[in-house]
Amino acid sequence: AETLSQGDYVMDEATPLAPGPNRLDQLFFDQRRGGAEPFATAAIIALRAAGVPARLITGYHRGTIIALTDFLVIKQSNAHAWLEFWDGDSGGWQRFDPKDFVADGTSAQPKAKKAQAPKQPELDPARSERQPDTPQAEKSRSADVAPAFAKVLADWLSALTDGVDKWVIAYNPERQVSLLSTLGLTDHYLRGLLLTMVAAVLGLSGLFLIFRQIPRHLHHDPVLKAYDSFQRSMTRAGCPRHRNECPRHYQLRAAAELPEISAWIRDIMDHYINLRYGHSEPGELRRFRRQIKRFSGLF
Repeated sequence: AETLSQGDYVMDEATPLAPGPNRLDQLFFDQRRGGAEPFATAAIIALRAAGVPARLITGYHRGTIIALTDFLVIKQSNAHAWLEFWDGDSGGWQRFDPKDFVADGTSAQPKAKKAQAPKQPELDPARSERQPDTPQAEKSRSADVAPAFAKVLADWLSALTDGVDKWVIAYNPERQVSLLSTLGLTDHYLRGLLLTMVAAVLGLSGLFLIFRQIPRHLHHDPVLKAYDSFQRSMTRAGCPRHRNECPRHYQLRAAAELPEISAWIRDIMDHYINLRYGHSEPGELRRFRRQIKRFSGLF
């Protein structure tokens, strides 16, 4: 912490790392300006080099609370990275954020001073009614319209924001029931509607499961069916396939465990892989099924 606070380090997410193989070393010793994640990673490397366990933590930092609500708005600009190190004395992980010890590189643009309009001379009301319009008078009236339009626009945006807060962010079950009540939907009607919807969902789910099983029973893949027969024969031969084993790995292991039929195994597995994942030739499926049938006769 003392090194970061006294080393003229600046945290600036817009500054990229310098190119080269030792970019973090250049950041820590030469560049001294970068984002949160590079600073945290460089600090982790320094701590680990000193024998202190450390790990990188990424998440979000701060946010904006919406007025009159319990909602916290988290944006991409709140993304942040820091680190934790192991403190043997306390017996736990301690949080350490380099952002708390380095200067902030984001500087706000100075606000421009509001230009003051020149003071207009006071006019006699009795004479002003008789004076004709001049370009200066037209310009003055146009200038008066702009603030009025800005106020109307601000009021409209405020009403829109209140509507979003009321009907989107703070839209709770009580407000939903109130809205339905204005449409003539009573609690008794809503309960019946809810039960009907639940029954409809359960019925559709049951029909979906039934129709999902029908095609699997009627239209079984002939390649998989023949391969299942081959796997049952291999199980009787004492070399079943493992659940996490792909066809190629199964072929290599089975050929090594059963060398007397390794040529059969390689030929059958090559045919299966080509039929299942490649481009098979006409009649290859028939030859594959005939080959499986002859192989099953051995066991």
